[in-house]
Amino acid sequence: MKRQSVSVRIVIIAVVLFLATIALFTKILVPAQRIVLDGLGSVVLGVHLFSDAVSGDSPIPQDAVRIIARRADEFQNTFIISMSATEGAKIVSGDTLVGVVVAKGSMVSKGEAITAPGFIVHGIVSRSGVPAELHGKGAMLLETRLPRGTDVRVGDRVIEDQGVPLGIGTVVNIIDSASDPFITVVVQSPVNLYTLSFVQIQEEIVNAL
Repeated sequence: MKRQSVSVRIVIIAVVLFLATIALFTKILVPAQRIVLDGLGSVVLGVHLFSDAVSGDSPIPQDAVRIIARRADEFQNTFIISMSATEGAKIVSGDTLVGVVVAKGSMVSKGEAITAPGFIVHGIVSRSGVPAELHGKGAMLLETRLPRGTDVRVGDRVIEDQGVPLGIGTVVNIIDSASDPFITVVVQSPVNLYTLSFVQIQEEIVNAL
């Protein structure tokens, strides 16, 4: 009887942790997101701070914010940063736009990469000045559809179209079909979210949907 009670308790804990993970890394269970950010996010942050104290190292660059958890794959690019930042604030790495803060906790925040599926960001092809609405496709890629004949080439740099210019990525492929009046332009971000450890925050709100 006692053994069965322990098993039920373990199942309940597992379910709670599963739901917490869903709330932290997806757009499901949005009302629970703040609670999870303040709970699990703070615990993970504490683990990182303890690890730094034990090691005695100070690897954090000035003004940098640590990425303390992430889910980066072809379906989703979500990460947790060690700072309570304004929702909509830009997350950058050097001179490159990485993502946007989508949820704010008391100690940590949740960010979504501009390459996340469904994310939209507005940019400009820097060489020709052609405006483009870029859609995140996952796996560090974005796509835009432009009219055939548009002056765009592989290797062109694409930048954000507002505020201080930030890089979005580089054109790596152009799909052109004779039966389609539009071309599909594939842009790759230079930032690898799988290995990125630190970012910076710009409070200016990004023009994204």
